[in-house]
Amino acid sequence: MEWQDGRDVIEAMLDYLEDRGLVTVYDQEPDDDSEDPFFEEYKHLPVVSMPTMSRIVIKGESGFCSVDEAFTDMVVITPDWISYKYKPRKISEHNLPMSWAYQPSGLGYRALFDEAAEKVTGILELDDEEFVADIGSTTFAVTYPNGTKKHRVFCLPGDDFAECFALVKKMVPSEEAIPRVLITSDDE
Repeated sequence: MEWQDGRDVIEAMLDYLEDRGLVTVYDQEPDDDSEDPFFEEYKHLPVVSMPTMSRIVIKGESGFCSVDEAFTDMVVITPDWISYKYKPRKISEHNLPMSWAYQPSGLGYRALFDEAAEKVTGILELDDEEFVADIGSTTFAVTYPNGTKKHRVFCLPGDDFAECFALVKKMVPSEEAIPRVLITSDDE
């Protein structure tokens, strides 16, 4: 391929990034009829949408219970993989540690990640934080593409995050049980 000018390089690079699922490219549209010198100068360039988050961690704790049943668990999702780690407070034959990780292929997984990222964005922006006693905490921690991080800790039932958890459950491989942190009343 021979490039004629800078636009050819940009188009080739955007095609590559779009094929890898790293960006979404769409044509620019002005917001209104007013003149925008920036838009006029750069209207030939497509708009690029980058992933809103590069990593989402959902961490759970068992809450008030017998030490024999106490645990922490964590689901980590990125645009490319999902992992889970379950760690009991006290190991027994009925409460064993476990972990798994998968690297799914296909755009369906990426679409689920993007939808989950939107839901997590809404969760992180919740204004009022209720508090339920004797319930384990659920922590949402995200890393953005520029490396910045943000997290929130909630002491609420999983049903308060049901829409988000439903999307993440679709990402869990069928061979695995639903992670404890993602369990809602729909699963009982």
